Amino acid sequence: MKNILRVISLMFSIAMLVSPTASRADSSTPEPMAVLFYADWCTNCKLLEPKYEPAHAGLEDKIQFVKLDVTSKATQQQARATAQALGIGPLYTSNHATGWVALVDVNHVQVGELKYDESADDMRAALEKLAQGKPQT
Repeated sequence: MKNILRVISLMFSIAMLVSPTASRADSSTPEPMAVLFYADWCTNCKLLEPKYEPAHAGLEDKIQFVKLDVTSKATQQQARATAQALGIGPLYTSNHATGWVALVDVNHVQVGELKYDESADDMRAALEKLAQGKPQT
């Protein structure tokens, strides 16, 4: 019974992580993704977020923004399940860093990244290119 409750709890947590964009993810038109690898203890995350948040404002209808929280074992399990559900499981399992954003095209291929030391304007430009399906430089 405890295992069933854990599974239900995990599924609910995944739904909560994905739900703001789940309807778009299920649509017939795939969207690119910006995948933030995050942890509460991550200094780079704290430097990245104040620039990243305004950089992606208004692009939510063109890009699926995903936050994979790896702060604890519980959130790592949720993040792994979310990544698998979104078709980016290999990206999650091959990553060993936090404080960065993977830019992923509609074919689930990483085409770029954002780092904490970039300006909000540079982040915005990269996100707009991603939204338009243009290659990153």
